[in-house]
Amino acid sequence: MTLLLIASNARYGMMFADCRISGDDGILEDDHAKIAQLELANVRLLFAYTGLTYTLDHQFRTDHFLASAINEYLQPDVTAEHALQVIGARLTQIFQSSPAILALRPAHRRLTVYFVGFEGGQPLIGTLSNFENLDGTGERLRDTFWRRMIRPTVDAPIAMASGNINSVQIGDVDALRLLMRDEKPLHAVVAKATEILDAAAHDPRSKNTIGANVLYGLIMADEKQASRCEFVCNTGGQLTPVIPIIKPQQSIIAFKMALHSVEPTPPKQRPNERCSCGSGKKYKKCHGRDQRL
Repeated sequence: MTLLLIASNARYGMMFADCRISGDDGILEDDHAKIAQLELANVRLLFAYTGLTYTLDHQFRTDHFLASAINEYLQPDVTAEHALQVIGARLTQIFQSSPAILALRPAHRRLTVYFVGFEGGQPLIGTLSNFENLDGTGERLRDTFWRRMIRPTVDAPIAMASGNINSVQIGDVDALRLLMRDEKPLHAVVAKATEILDAAAHDPRSKNTIGANVLYGLIMADEKQASRCEFVCNTGGQLTPVIPIIKPQQSIIAFKMALHSVEPTPPKQRPNERCSCGSGKKYKKCHGRDQRL
């Protein structure tokens, strides 16, 4: 399952997702865009999922399904509550009828979709899930997808972790919330969130199922400020997922988008210098160690 961090206050909403898939077919670095943006007339939401990514025969893919459901079944002027109701109903229908999904073990049929953003300038966090209890705990599989919406405030921002959370420290998530409550600079909040995911990825309890690469999305209350997407790549490679924007009733939507980039040759570093990757370690004990080997 994907590890998600969701954070929201009156000024912005954020989502962070690790980029690794684990299942019966092994562990893979994931180039799926697990975060996307939904735009309605009065609603702007980032959304991300944890749980079932696709069936082994690829007859069902969560990112494709969500994009199609938004495009085909939502009207541009609906409320956030109605949008979640429609998407949840479609998920319930497909999970109750798809042979490919029904053939999966119950643990592999779990799926939770989170939404974070703004409706009429007011912050909200929405949830659709077929396994978590209403308090966000438990893993009992349900026959239907339930939904929940909560509204963060200036005095009560919200930060939560979901999905592959066994190696996440509750105190770290609370520290993220306090940074938002105290209106610390945005870069400090982002740094703390990526630190939480990085620590979870390297924790032995995660059993290598959490990826070191992080996809991050930011949406602002001020509509004049564009949403932001960043990909923190700690493993090298040249494939960078980006966040697609999906609008109902559009003839063309992007199920998956990626930027291919060529990494420049890094300048030569001295052994005792801080590694340029930002880990804080000396080069000889970080990426320089591979050079010595």
